[in-house]
Amino acid sequence: MSQKGEKISLKLSDDVYKLVVNYATSNNVNIEDAIVELLRKGYEYYELEKMYDKNIHNREVWDRRFYFLKIESAYLYYRLRLRDIYEEMKSLAMTLSSVVSMLDLTLQRYNINDKNMAEYLKEMHGLVTYYLDNYVFISKKEQTPEINDIDVIHSIEETLEKYKKILKEQHNNSNV
Repeated sequence: MSQKGEKISLKLSDDVYKLVVNYATSNNVNIEDAIVELLRKGYEYYELEKMYDKNIHNREVWDRRFYFLKIESAYLYYRLRLRDIYEEMKSLAMTLSSVVSMLDLTLQRYNINDKNMAEYLKEMHGLVTYYLDNYVFISKKEQTPEINDIDVIHSIEETLEKYKKILKEQHNNSNV
């Protein structure tokens, strides 16, 4: 058995040699360092296989967790933004309704008979009706679920509990 730091010579098959050379080139290290790094990485992977009793890499575990966490956080962000946008659209629909009503009232008060303005107001009334129906009166027509803070907080807490449970199980398994 060789001692620490002792030089040894290895005979590598062509495919393994190409892998080592490619690794050394891409990481800007010499071939000796590439072999050392690859052996260390392989040993770490082997230890993880023993620890988890299956073929799994710690990076893959965290990549999957991070991926699902990103999906869940994007969903929560989407729900929060959707609620905000919905509230803004309700406010804008009400403002637009007021503006169109005031224009109509002004034309009637001053007895202005402009065909272009009448056609424009007709289109605006249609637009106001559309936005009021879709953003203000929709809750009266259908029972659509509201997005509220309690639901969002509950969803975040469920996600955190799920990941705490996973981490606790892994911690207990690593201590065994």
